Parts: sequence; structure tokens; C-alpha cells
Amino acid sequence: MKSWVTQSSRDDGVDGVVVNEDPVMGGVCIIQAKRYKGPVSPNDVRALAGSIEDMRACKWILVTTSWVVLVADG
Repeated sequence: MKSWVTQSSRDDGVDGVVVNEDPVMGGVCIIQAKRYKGPVSPNDVRALAGSIEDMRACKWILVTTSWVVLVADG
């Protein structure tokens, strides 16, 4: 696997990227870290989802010092 940390600005919310080049089990995994005292908002999760789509990632990891608040639509 190959991995790297993105630059702190203009990273589209992605803090790290891991690429597994295995043709069967491989793919791109993006990592986002949030250092918050309050909850990670649904908007932050939506932004991560957009990054997943933009980078065509098959996996993702959200790391936080806090907690995540998810609200179901509808």
C-alpha cells in the first residue's frame, strides 16, 4: 500500500490517502480527521461524502476526538 498526508489547505477535507494497488481487494481509502470539542456535524459528513465521490474512493475513515451527529432525512 501507498499512503500520504495531504496539504493542510485546499485538501477538500481529506487529511490522508491510502492506496492499495491489489487488483482484487485494492482501491483508494480517504482519511479525514476532525479535532473538535463539540459534535461533528452532518454537513461535515456530507462534505466527506462529496470527497469520497470526487476521488472515487471505495473506503473511508473518519477519525475524531469528539462524536458524530447523524440525522436521517425525511
